[in-house]
Amino acid sequence: MPWFLALQGPTHRTNESTVYQLADSTNVQRLRQQLLEEAAMGGVVSVPAVFGTHLKPVTLYVRPNAWGLWMFYELSEEERKELPTGNAILDALSQAVRQQQEGKHVGPAPHIRQRPIS
Repeated sequence: MPWFLALQGPTHRTNESTVYQLADSTNVQRLRQQLLEEAAMGGVVSVPAVFGTHLKPVTLYVRPNAWGLWMFYELSEEERKELPTGNAILDALSQAVRQQQEGKHVGPAPHIRQRPIS
């Protein structure tokens, strides 16, 4: 199961965290310790992560003392798909995809007008 790092600024609301999937090779305990040490000193920590649908390897440079909160968590792909996004549009799209995969008919909501693309 992949690990994730959620970063939240001191002025952000609870649903406004920035979340990154950590690279498989990441030692989460070591990274946690580095974040704690650099938060006290005002330094920067290199975080190996993956980004995008193709999970391209990237390196994030995080200044832990600039964030109000950081959190590590582990989720399976199935658990991740079940989570609501907090965004009504994305939640509705996710629900429609699940219904299509289950073979249920998915049509436009009655209150949404569709315009043809010209």
